Amino acid sequence: MCSSDLEGMRPRPLVDFDIAASPDDILARMRDALSSSDACTGHVGNREFSLEVAGEARHAFSPRVSLMIEPTPNGAHVRGRFGPSPNLWTLFLFLYSAQVAVFVGGTMYGLVQVMLGQPPMGLYAAGLACLTLGSSCGVDLYGRSRGKPQMTTVCHFIRDTLPELEQRPDPGEHQMDKTPA
Repeated sequence: MCSSDLEGMRPRPLVDFDIAASPDDILARMRDALSSSDACTGHVGNREFSLEVAGEARHAFSPRVSLMIEPTPNGAHVRGRFGPSPNLWTLFLFLYSAQVAVFVGGTMYGLVQVMLGQPPMGLYAAGLACLTLGSSCGVDLYGRSRGKPQMTTVCHFIRDTLPELEQRPDPGEHQMDKTPA
């Protein structure tokens, strides 16, 4: 059900499963579970829900999962991805974009400076952008490692709320679960 592979620079972990329950039943059970849970908090919409760790356990790198529910002939298909909070996601996207832009601009400007026989100040900016990009990647990996136990908490919350998932074979820690219910 939950792919919890956070080692290395991988895409956001996937939650993907089929369940023999109607979308309305799943959403109602999530609403009930969230109203009485101390472990998780979230939002339940018309065909989607999002979950994250509640209370004092939450920190800047706490993950959240946003799941979409699609009706199927045998029940529902639930699919979504874990990721950071939208504010943190936007910050990292901005930082990565700025660092790449400085690298590309600095490299072009520095090469022009070299061709003109000037000191290559642009290449220094490109090198600095590479260092800051490496630092951003390191912070990203640190945040992923801090959020991994909380991903497990959220996955257990989903499994406790939808006990039908417990009866299915566990696909392993590094695989996505696509076994029909």
